[in-house]
Amino acid sequence: MSEAAPTLLETLIEKRSALATEASTILDTASTEARDLTVEEEARAAALSDEMSSLSKEIELRESIERSRFAAAEAARSVSVKSEPLTYNREKRFSYFKDLATVQAGLVGDVSAAQERLNRHAAEMDVEFSKRDKRRAEKAETEMRGITGSEVSPFESRAGNRTDGTGGYFVPPIFLIDDYIQYLRYGRPFTNSLRQVPLPTGTDTINIPKLSTGTLTGIQTADNAALSNQDIADTQVTASVKTVGGYVDVSLQLLEQSPHQIIDEVILQDLIADYNLQVDSQSLNGTGSSGQILGVLNVSGINTTTYTSGSPTQVGMWTPLAQAISQLVQTRKLSTDGVKCWMHPRRWYWMASGLDSSNRPLIVPSTMGQFNPMAENVGAPAAEGYVGNLVLGNPVYLDGSIPTNLGAGTNQDDVVFVRGDDTLFFEGELRTDVFREILSSTAGVRFRAYNYIAQLTRYAQSVSVVSGTGLVAPSGF
Repeated sequence: MSEAAPTLLETLIEKRSALATEASTILDTASTEARDLTVEEEARAAALSDEMSSLSKEIELRESIERSRFAAAEAARSVSVKSEPLTYNREKRFSYFKDLATVQAGLVGDVSAAQERLNRHAAEMDVEFSKRDKRRAEKAETEMRGITGSEVSPFESRAGNRTDGTGGYFVPPIFLIDDYIQYLRYGRPFTNSLRQVPLPTGTDTINIPKLSTGTLTGIQTADNAALSNQDIADTQVTASVKTVGGYVDVSLQLLEQSPHQIIDEVILQDLIADYNLQVDSQSLNGTGSSGQILGVLNVSGINTTTYTSGSPTQVGMWTPLAQAISQLVQTRKLSTDGVKCWMHPRRWYWMASGLDSSNRPLIVPSTMGQFNPMAENVGAPAAEGYVGNLVLGNPVYLDGSIPTNLGAGTNQDDVVFVRGDDTLFFEGELRTDVFREILSSTAGVRFRAYNYIAQLTRYAQSVSVVSGTGLVAPSGF
């Protein structure tokens, strides 16, 4: 193999080196012979010096140019076009699911163009979800350091599941996920309130160490007396990774005749809505069986308060609510900053209907003058999410996933106080598949959506629950 031709800069450097060698030889010869330079040698040495000086200036200039070119090339490689729209978005006429069916299930269409769009979408989703994971990780990085079982980067996303042979385009467009993951049905306000952590790849369990016995200090009884001592003991909290998913069957006619992206929304609407509902229910209630998702209400050792009454009143709720907060503060040994009060919508609106002895509402808008209220209402009636503040100091959030069939009469709902940062919710990125063969006899296509989740409550003391006969279904609500 022939060597590459030297660049001009390299040639100039070699020439200067040769001139320096010649000048050095002239000087060394005269020194060895213990004599002065001859007139010819002196003239030649001066000429060599001038030529080397000129070369040095040219070399310095060209090196400066090369450095500038290198810096410009590096900058060009790092520049990204911020304004370029994603391949699949509301403004474009391409359907993600239609392209997926064209490539995967043989739907009639331009396979090459569909494949190119899906490949471009895969690269875009790697970037988009990396940004999302980085934002999540900035909050959860310290929690991730204790995870055992495999090396986990706090910035790791579900990218491994997009590149290990399944194809990056199996992640739906981000605008569809954002639209439906938040707002359909009752949504997932409770799950979203927990500490969000990207799910590590390549594991089916997540373990975080926890101290079961702490150190001990104490007053020294006398000079030189033994100091207090207690060795630590540790255990671990474990979360199992589980799959949540479902499928929907769609006719070929709907795929091929649907305009724009309506089909994308039709396909994802029920799947994602129910996915959110199931995830939120799991975060709260779990399944209660070994090895499954453990909701905060099923964690062993949580604080419990009972409100017992044959004729429940809004005023009667005041003491149990205060007791629940008191238990959480004393057992968790922290203030209630970050602790949210979660209720079913029927419980909040029943409380909002309560009147004091002068027929004044116990829950009033924050803009009105307040007379010994239990809470303040901060806005228009809502189905879920933030609605008000207890005078006890905690914000109130509504969630329809709180069960309404609890207790002996299967007609009670609980009120739950939770410090969200003490529970880690691990979630991957939703993926989709398409199958045609299974419905070939009916000219249909099956779309499947699934994801992996896990949940881990570090401190059971960060949960307080109010339950009992005083929380039976209120009449009319």
